[in-house]
Amino acid sequence: MKSSYLFYIKACLIILAMSLTGCGVGKVTTQRDELVLRWNELIMLYQQRSDLISYMTELIADNSDQSSGVLDVVSESNSKFILAQRMPQIMTDAAALMVFQQSQQKLANDLTNMMLILDNPIFKSDQELLDLKSDFGKLNEQIIKSRTAYIVAVHEHNKTLGTFPFSIFAFMSDYTELPNLSLDADSATIKLPAAR
Repeated sequence: MKSSYLFYIKACLIILAMSLTGCGVGKVTTQRDELVLRWNELIMLYQQRSDLISYMTELIADNSDQSSGVLDVVSESNSKFILAQRMPQIMTDAAALMVFQQSQQKLANDLTNMMLILDNPIFKSDQELLDLKSDFGKLNEQIIKSRTAYIVAVHEHNKTLGTFPFSIFAFMSDYTELPNLSLDADSATIKLPAAR
């Protein structure tokens, strides 16, 4: 009896919320769908970067034995980052998102060291590596833009969930605010050596 009474109250609140917002209740689910799309775009760019990292480390290793320690560290960081981005609960679990960001920060630091290797005169004449370095810079810019768009979308979504009458709909639908990526752009940026 008590559970049917709670169901009746929830149903009335949902109907009330829907009548107050018209079709606006769909805004929350539309925003969630947009977040999933933005997240998938970001992960796709990270995957492209991971593929590029693997290829670059192979080319560098083929041309120099001295940099193998740095390349091993980069390869390990890249592998850990790939695993972190595959955690299914990453968009909704703050702890999983923190692991993702920490692995991203470590990879960014290690990649910065790898990019310094490319300043070695041995690599200055390797056109393929120079082209990959250029592609890497462009991809890094795309990642920053996509990451920023995701951060803004999560902020807007969370703001919507906190406003009336969406807050009633969120409560009834078990929607909660999503954890967000850090606004620290440096955690996503790989510093490329200046062109000389």
